Amino acid sequence: MELTARVLVFFLLPSAFAGREPSQENPGLHLVAKADFRTSSSSVFLEEGSWYRYPLKDVPVRIVPKDDPARTVVFGRKVVFSFTGLDPKARYDLLLSFLSDGHRVQRIEVGKITLQEKLVLGKGRILRKRWTLPGKAYAHGKLEIRVERLEGPNAVVSTLEILSTNPIPLKPKPLPPVSSPRLSPLPAGIPGVSLLCLSLGGTWRFHPSPEKEFWKKKKGEGPGWKPIQVPGEWTMQGFRVKPGTAAAYRRTFRIPPSWEGLRVKLRCDGVYSKAEVYLNGRPAGSHTGGFTPFELDVTDLVRTGGNEISLAVTNESIQDTLSCGSQYAAHQLGGITRRIRLFPLPSLNVASFHAFPFFEKNGRDARLELKVRTAAEGDPPAGKKKIHFRILGPLPGEKTILFSEY
Repeated sequence: MELTARVLVFFLLPSAFAGREPSQENPGLHLVAKADFRTSSSSVFLEEGSWYRYPLKDVPVRIVPKDDPARTVVFGRKVVFSFTGLDPKARYDLLLSFLSDGHRVQRIEVGKITLQEKLVLGKGRILRKRWTLPGKAYAHGKLEIRVERLEGPNAVVSTLEILSTNPIPLKPKPLPPVSSPRLSPLPAGIPGVSLLCLSLGGTWRFHPSPEKEFWKKKKGEGPGWKPIQVPGEWTMQGFRVKPGTAAAYRRTFRIPPSWEGLRVKLRCDGVYSKAEVYLNGRPAGSHTGGFTPFELDVTDLVRTGGNEISLAVTNESIQDTLSCGSQYAAHQLGGITRRIRLFPLPSLNVASFHAFPFFEKNGRDARLELKVRTAAEGDPPAGKKKIHFRILGPLPGEKTILFSEY
């Protein structure tokens, strides 16, 4: 399960520019969106990107004044802005300014339309550009603006304004709903099952630049496929992967007959930083977040006996931008970097378990609160079920000191 968060999202009151009269420079047009990134509230429309303020040594005051809003930029491989509430019948003009500390070439896109294929930025010079947006870009009342790096370290944007014949201020894209990930507790035992966890660690096959849809092809053999150890970073094992592209992992495994009729879960404790998972050539799910675990139900994708798992792993993602992981490490952190394993569960199982101890001030007495979520998957047994809670201790020993039934 993926926790999704928008980069640098803050509330901005529409009254900040609502009702502004048309200026002499733009007769008939109203300012409906603005961002100069000097304050957090100016980044409400920013979907992807990070903040940076050019130091005086890189851009001297004689070139750009110290308090010029262009000195603070948002940057990234792609800088993305999202807007809603556009009037398909109105005219919208986009005004962007750019300041670069070196040579850069950027592409400007709105929706699926390219406004400018190559925008060249020189060092220490503010460049201002204006476009009248094509109606197709916001025909459904939504607008996405993308500034993508073509040459140079990254893409940069200093300020943004949108003018329109409709004075109603634009709104940011709503945040997607956030749900907590499922990480199932592993059972201590299942009747008739001796293997309760199948580790997928060890030697895999790896390709730094695989062919398209490699997970549908034959096993990981042929030119470019090499052995790699999991868990581990690919950089530390001598591999180089082109930034922004996915590397390929593959290996085979066997499901024991005793798992027949049970739910099968795949748990990855960490894949940096974007992972797309395939079982026997079919998609199982994806996850973005290099330092967080995730779990997938792969019951319908595996079979008793031989199976193959494939992962397409990309180092660069919004998570890598947020954590500055590769930046701080000074190398790509990409890879299956933590444990990966399969385990079976009964169709009626414990989906999550959390324990919260609360101690009294005397330090001797305590209250233990348990939060348990159960799941009925597949074909669970009929009838009412009970949950037994048992606390054993003190260690060493197996003496029951507390028992409850629900």
